[in-house]
Amino acid sequence: MVEQKKSGKFQLMGLEYTIFPLRTLPTRSIMAVFYAGRDFIRYIKRIFQKINCELRIWYYRTIRPLIIYLFRNQHRIVFISDRPKVREAKIGFALSRVGWEVILLYKFLPNYDLDQYFASHHKYINFEHSFRLARKYKTALYHVFTDASDYTTAYNYCLYKPRYVIVDFIDTIVGILSDGYLNRETWRKNLIPQEKFIIENADGFCCRDLQIQVTSREGGYQRKKRTILFPEYCWDPDQLKLSPRISASDDSIHVVLIGHFGIEKAGCYDTGYLDIIRPMLEQKIHFHIYPHQDYYDVYYKDRFDEILEDYINLEKGNPYFHIHTPVRVESITEEISRYDFGIHVVRAHLFDEELRDYKITARKVGGSSRIADYLEAGLPIISQSGQYYFQYLTRFGIMLNLTNKNLNSIKPELAAMKSAATHNQVQEVREKMSIGNQVERLITFYQSMINN
Repeated sequence: MVEQKKSGKFQLMGLEYTIFPLRTLPTRSIMAVFYAGRDFIRYIKRIFQKINCELRIWYYRTIRPLIIYLFRNQHRIVFISDRPKVREAKIGFALSRVGWEVILLYKFLPNYDLDQYFASHHKYINFEHSFRLARKYKTALYHVFTDASDYTTAYNYCLYKPRYVIVDFIDTIVGILSDGYLNRETWRKNLIPQEKFIIENADGFCCRDLQIQVTSREGGYQRKKRTILFPEYCWDPDQLKLSPRISASDDSIHVVLIGHFGIEKAGCYDTGYLDIIRPMLEQKIHFHIYPHQDYYDVYYKDRFDEILEDYINLEKGNPYFHIHTPVRVESITEEISRYDFGIHVVRAHLFDEELRDYKITARKVGGSSRIADYLEAGLPIISQSGQYYFQYLTRFGIMLNLTNKNLNSIKPELAAMKSAATHNQVQEVREKMSIGNQVERLITFYQSMINN
């Protein structure tokens, strides 16, 4: 029984209730209910957004790598290189010859025809762009070649890992570059944290020399053990085009220097060649230089003649000195095979001086693609004891040790090494160090990464 009163109150089952008409509720209370509802909806939306984000991260870190692993092409690999060098071309070509599909992603177009060495290739603008391109390929292996002046790409691949990342250093910093150089060039010193992260987080390393061992030890880096020493090898013999030697019909001697070398006017007195070239010219030894394309396009762009002024003036006044323009990778062997000797020396070591930019260990552990270029052309090499490669190649009788004692009277030694027997020895070494004879080692290394 309900008893209702005029006051708006009523009783029900012994309890008293008060009824307020809707128009008497405060407007502020209605708005409070509205905002509370809106905030609740936003809160739910944020929860779903966070769940979606976590699911995406979980997918890309766990599910997608698993899918790639299960449905991967075991004979496909992606190369990533800001500035592709001949090393990438040689490895890519050798892998393709044994049935591998090699894709190259690059930032700057190299000085060779990419179609000859890679199944496909794509230019990228920055790391994010390269990463999007790389993820399109169902592969478990990503071989990243570093740029000596910029570790951004390698660093980010080691950070975000699309799958297994193998890093290939061209040069390292810690334990190799001198403290004086790092104090002058602070931008290079600022790369050390990235170098440390790469060495400690890459899944494996493909090394052209022993620099990474020194860097890991000197920096106290915790480097993973998966490492293969894979030096700069030669093209396979059937890929080489050789030219007749200029000196075949006379007793002249021609020495050639190619690639990067120190230039005095650029401040590189310790690695310059002027003090080595002049004594040879006085002995009527022809000296040819082929500056690297980077000198024209990158390092000394628009001031090449200014930086190489001493060399240009020397050429004008001496018929035995010759400066040549750069040639494409496909033509370098054919071009320099016309000469008798290649040269790879360091001026500071020759005259017992300290290096300005490098520590003494650099000469013992640092490799150079120049050695392989000379061997491909069939040239014995003028070098120095203590240099990387020297002890190995000396066993075959194809290395001439240049010192400050024999520099001014080296012509008779060079004449004695112009024999057919020496050139036959060079061919033997070239065969042993051909990329085709060594690529199976790299494939075994790759497969150990995949099957881990």
